[in-house]
Amino acid sequence: MGTAEQLTKVNIKNAIAVAHELFGVWNTSFNLVLWTITFYLMANYSLLCALFYPAILVLNEICIFFFNVNLTDASEAIHQGYGYSRWIDEDGSASGDGLDYGFNYYNGDYNKSRAQAQKDKFEFAYEKLGLKKGMRLLDCGCGCGDWMNWLKTEKGIEVHGINISISQVKVCRERGLTVEHTDWKAISSSPQLQERLYGKFDAVSFWDTVEHYVPMHLNRQYDKQNAIYRHMFDMAKKCLRPTSDVSRIWISCIHVRMNLASMKNWTWRETAHRLYYYWLLDKFHSGCYPGASRDQLVTNAKAEGIELIDRKDTTLDYYMTSVLNPTHFGKHKFRLTSGKAMVIFIDMVVDPNWFARILWCVHEGWMYQFDETNIEQSDMVNWWLWFQVPKAMSH
Repeated sequence: MGTAEQLTKVNIKNAIAVAHELFGVWNTSFNLVLWTITFYLMANYSLLCALFYPAILVLNEICIFFFNVNLTDASEAIHQGYGYSRWIDEDGSASGDGLDYGFNYYNGDYNKSRAQAQKDKFEFAYEKLGLKKGMRLLDCGCGCGDWMNWLKTEKGIEVHGINISISQVKVCRERGLTVEHTDWKAISSSPQLQERLYGKFDAVSFWDTVEHYVPMHLNRQYDKQNAIYRHMFDMAKKCLRPTSDVSRIWISCIHVRMNLASMKNWTWRETAHRLYYYWLLDKFHSGCYPGASRDQLVTNAKAEGIELIDRKDTTLDYYMTSVLNPTHFGKHKFRLTSGKAMVIFIDMVVDPNWFARILWCVHEGWMYQFDETNIEQSDMVNWWLWFQVPKAMSH
């Protein structure tokens, strides 16, 4: 397994493994071209040409914000971010010890162990989905497989995962889990994936993954955002068995509370603070949140004929998971070692978002979106949503 514990030695084998998991066809090519041009200009003209590299990246951010154009690939940025995280992290989902790439369910009891809090989270979702032994579940954006592994070993559920990150797919398969290494958006154009997935499951889950589905350059293009969410719900209902007694969808997702009206009241400092952490979140994990005021996911589910059963606000537990576990990705505490220095160096070569990833590890940028004094006034809210798909609509 490619984890931080394995990086006790800096050698060719580990370097190749890291490079493989951080590689992205477009993003790596883009980054190498930038470095090559920068060093050429420096060697032939002036050392001031070193500014060429950061200038192009700044230009890209301007294109994203003002012109809705991204020179890098947002999907590749997702798997690069999670590959980087799995090599850097010393704790968490890859170790299967009560932390995953979401959060835990304390429900007011912050003395419980993280393993118990994770188990309680899974029990809650299992109950709301109405699953029973022998049923089948598809987990989209399955991380390192904690939820699927628990369902398989504790509840006798047949599980199948989808994941864009090769590093996480490796962990899942090492755990004996069946996972498709693909982007869920590719299913609609792949007869092979449709044959394996359509009409095969009793429930579909999306744990803390929907936040990545809309790339940041579409952050103000609501029609295109809604098209992606409707595509997601359409895919989910097509994967459900038409004869299932359950036919439910589970989503855990952060929603953004901010809107243009509230921005008018911000000071320059508040504006800079929010723009920084929102940029950091996108550069590390890629994507933008659905809107809370628009109830964007529920609205698009209704448009697909899918009914919301209920929801639960779990924002406080999301915040407290990082407070109680500083090695969780929210605080991202880690020790710099020679192995991790190698990961950072390789990332500088293959990944145009390498600088943001360093900032992520030295700042607690994730925590900036929470209002520590009044969690209900945070810039975001996390909802658990569970939906019912009418039987006639299943594939």
